[in-house]
Amino acid sequence: MRRNVLLVPILLADQLLTVLLICGLTTGETATLKCTFQGTKTDILDRKWIKVLPNNTDICLLSSNISHWYPCNKEEGGIQKLSAGENWHDGEISLSIQNLSASDAGIYRAEIEFTSSRGRSCTFHLLPSGHSTLIEENTQIKQAALGHTAQLKFPSRRNLASDLLHFKLFNALNTSLVQCGHDRACSSNPNSGAATRFLGRVTDSSIVVAINATKREDSGLYRFEMAYKTGLPTTGQVYLRVYKSQLQDKGSEEVRPTAIGKDLPGVKSSCSAKKQLGVSVIIPVVLVCLVTHLGIDDFLPS
Repeated sequence: MRRNVLLVPILLADQLLTVLLICGLTTGETATLKCTFQGTKTDILDRKWIKVLPNNTDICLLSSNISHWYPCNKEEGGIQKLSAGENWHDGEISLSIQNLSASDAGIYRAEIEFTSSRGRSCTFHLLPSGHSTLIEENTQIKQAALGHTAQLKFPSRRNLASDLLHFKLFNALNTSLVQCGHDRACSSNPNSGAATRFLGRVTDSSIVVAINATKREDSGLYRFEMAYKTGLPTTGQVYLRVYKSQLQDKGSEEVRPTAIGKDLPGVKSSCSAKKQLGVSVIIPVVLVCLVTHLGIDDFLPS
């Protein structure tokens, strides 16, 4: 269908509010991460909010005993954008990040230490849109730059050269991606879209799955199963975050639906809006939204 781009703002002038509510707007917004816990105020020994860098280095952002929160790393850029709080009635601590930008995206973790019980931690994958995914406890976390190779390593205390029965890697939809047999040969599922990029390799003490030329849609949860000729099998899961590095062009790392990882549990669509923008930016935003939702072909001459 032939459409005239110049007429779009006029034709849709009365639908601006609807479009703004459909398409995600992130400029100037605030994201809030919330970690719930069971315990009392007097039982808390220490609380921290931490950011996990791509090289798996932890940077403490804010820390508190009971009375108040304070920066535990004043040299960390953007610390003035952060504020933490708590809701003792609901057993909750929170971290708010104001004026979201692409650099705020990443892995965040809350740590709560108690005086008389086991500590509690919550790990989140924050997207530039402000949406976040709560990652289950005891989940390995791996980060890889977009277009590079991600290495998912699954160690074992067994001698896999002689004791491996099979290994299987699944995505969040329980689709098999990679499997390795007792002969140490690995193969990818050709029907999963992973065949050309997901490659498995067995060593004596671990299985490594390489994801070549990573895409945004590779982000998400993966589950593995490792069965042995003797003894009980090993199961677990790993969460992969694919991000754009500073050397790459700027843009979002939003998770998009694909055959590999579509509809990942806990990942919300980027299409939501919390604030209205000024009139001066409404028309460009609407055009971007329309191209995103209708497709660029709808605006090109036939």
